[in-house]
Amino acid sequence: MNDTPNNGNEKLVNDFCNRLQHLLEQSPLAGLRQTAEDSKENIRAIVEALLGQMNVVSRSEFEAQNALLAETAAKLARIEEKLTAIEKQQL
Repeated sequence: MNDTPNNGNEKLVNDFCNRLQHLLEQSPLAGLRQTAEDSKENIRAIVEALLGQMNVVSRSEFEAQNALLAETAAKLARIEEKLTAIEKQQL
């Protein structure tokens, strides 16, 4: 996985960064911190780096893999049925 979120995670990252930025702005230490824009950029960089290190996928990637797994399981079941039928014929 790369270090930047894909389009599926972009909204999640933006929402998270905005919420965290809002909390920091409400903090009593807000006056001692960087400007709001600098803070937002730093928060975004940290969140993107953390997401890049985590084993996460977008919802669409998850759903695609889930569909592929279901299809593969169905094929395996059909193959097992055919194998069982062949084994019965040989007995």
